[in-house]
Amino acid sequence: MTARLVQIDSPAQYHARVERHLQVASANGLHAAPARWHFSALALILSDVFMQHAAMSDLPRRVRQGADYKDEISALPDEFWRMTER
Repeated sequence: MTARLVQIDSPAQYHARVERHLQVASANGLHAAPARWHFSALALILSDVFMQHAAMSDLPRRVRQGADYKDEISALPDEFWRMTER
């Protein structure tokens, strides 16, 4: 998978994508290292528009309000994963 990722975008593009998603994480109170790592990994493995999917768009707000990140990710429907895969 790593080799495939490197062939698609440049390291600078990956860095920018992860940085953008970590800013979203910070703005929404996602401060725990495991959740931040996972959230930034989603920026690498999913399409660039995954945050715009209806199932994901409210997730940061729910986490900010106290929902458990891992539970919220686990609750994402199969459709989300199919529609946002790279």
